[in-house]
Amino acid sequence: MMQRKTDHGTRGIGRNLRKERRVSVLSVISACSVCFLLFFVLSAVFVRAQNPTGRDIPPKKPGTTEKKPAPARRPTPRPAPSRSAPVGSPAPATARLIISAPPGAIIDIDGQRHTADRAGDLIIDRIPAGSHQLSVTAAGFAAWRGSVQVSAPASGFTAPMRNTETTGRLAVFISEAGTDLLINGKSQGFKSSAGAPVVVNGLSPGSYEVRAVRSGFEEWRETVQVTAGLRRAVVVNLKPTLKPETIRIPAGAFRMGDDRGAKDARPARSVTLRGFEISSLEVTNRLYKAFIDAAGYAPPLAWSGRSYPEGQDEAPVTGIRWIDAEAFCRWLSQQTGQRYRLPTEAEWERAVSAKGSEFSSIGRIWEWCADWYDPEYYKRGESLNPTGPPRGVRVKKQGLQGEARVIRGGIFGRKTTAQRASVREFFIADRARSDIGFRVVRDAAP
Repeated sequence: MMQRKTDHGTRGIGRNLRKERRVSVLSVISACSVCFLLFFVLSAVFVRAQNPTGRDIPPKKPGTTEKKPAPARRPTPRPAPSRSAPVGSPAPATARLIISAPPGAIIDIDGQRHTADRAGDLIIDRIPAGSHQLSVTAAGFAAWRGSVQVSAPASGFTAPMRNTETTGRLAVFISEAGTDLLINGKSQGFKSSAGAPVVVNGLSPGSYEVRAVRSGFEEWRETVQVTAGLRRAVVVNLKPTLKPETIRIPAGAFRMGDDRGAKDARPARSVTLRGFEISSLEVTNRLYKAFIDAAGYAPPLAWSGRSYPEGQDEAPVTGIRWIDAEAFCRWLSQQTGQRYRLPTEAEWERAVSAKGSEFSSIGRIWEWCADWYDPEYYKRGESLNPTGPPRGVRVKKQGLQGEARVIRGGIFGRKTTAQRASVREFFIADRARSDIGFRVVRDAAP
C-alpha cells in the first residue's frame, strides 16, 4: 500500500517536471519570436530612413507628394577678356580741339562734317588724343587737307588756307529787325530781318564805316576792316534810346479851359507857363520794357510774362497805374541825368493847343497827368504854372473807389485837336486801365 503511494508520488513529481520543461521551452520560443519580429521591424525602418549614400532621409509629412530632384545647373562660361581692351586698363585719353578757319568753313574730321562759326572757330570736346584726318573748304579759298595731332588736355590748329579771291564781304548780324544798314554812308536799300545777317559782297580790301540806324534806338557805328577772300562777321546790338524825342514848348500864356465845354472845364482862364519839352509820342512798350527789365519792376497785367505782344514795339504802353508812370519817370531821370516827370494838365493842354499838328498820337489813349483831380478846381485855379489841387476827390468809377488823378487826350470822334485839348477826365490813381498810358516832360534848358 505504501509502495503504491510512493509510486504514485514519484509519477506525480515527474509529470510536474515535464510540464515545467514544456512551459520553459514555450517561453524561450515565444521570446525568440518576439526578438525576431522586433529585429525585422527595426531593419525595415532603418532601410527606409536612409538614402543610397547612407544618409538619413527626413520622414515625409502626411499628404505630401515626393518631388523629383531638379537637374543640376551647368556653370555659365565667362567670356574671355578682350585683347583690345584688357580688364582694368585705363580709358583712352580725350582732349579739346580748337580749329580756326574762315567763317562758315566746312570742316571734316575723320569723315565727320562740322561748320565753323561766324568768328571762324570750331570747338570739339572729348576727341580722342592722337592723329586725325582733316579737310577744310571755304568760299574764296583753296581747299586744304592734311592731318592734325591732338594731345590732352587741349590742342589748337589754324587751317593754312590760301586766299583765291580779290574782294571780301561783310556779314552784319543786327539784333533788331527793320534796321537800315549804311556802308560808308550809303544805304544798302533794304532793312534787316530777324535772325538773318545782312551780307554785302564784292568789297575791295580796306576800311569801311558801318552804321545801323533804327527809330527808337541809339545809332550804332563802327569802322571794320575787309580782307580779300574773307567774310567779316559784324555783330550789332542796338540799345533802346532812353531819351524820348521831344517837342519844345516856349514859355508864355494861353487860354485854358472851355466856357462851352463840360462843367469841370469851366470857366476858361489865362494861364502862364515856363518853357518845357514834352515827348512827341507816348512812352512805348519797348521803352517801358527797358525800364522793367533794368529795375526789376512788375510788367503791365496785359503782357505775357515780361513781354508785350509781338510787333507792338512802338505802340504806347497801357494798362499801368499812375504810380507806375511816376516810377518810370524816376528811373529815366537816373539813367539820363535829366529830370523827367509827368506833365501837369496845364502843360498837356498848352502843348496840344500850341503844337497839336505835331502830336500825331493824340486821341489814341488817355494819358496820366501829374495833377490830382477836383471838378471845382478851375473856379479857384492858379494862373501861373498851376500844379493842381493839393489832394484829389474820392470817386467811384467802374466799381472801384479811391482818390482820382487827371487823365487827358483819349477823346475819340472829336473833329479838332482844340476840342480834345480842353476835355478833362479822371481815374483812380492806384488802379490800371487798358486804355491809359502816359507821356513825359522835362524842363527846357534856359
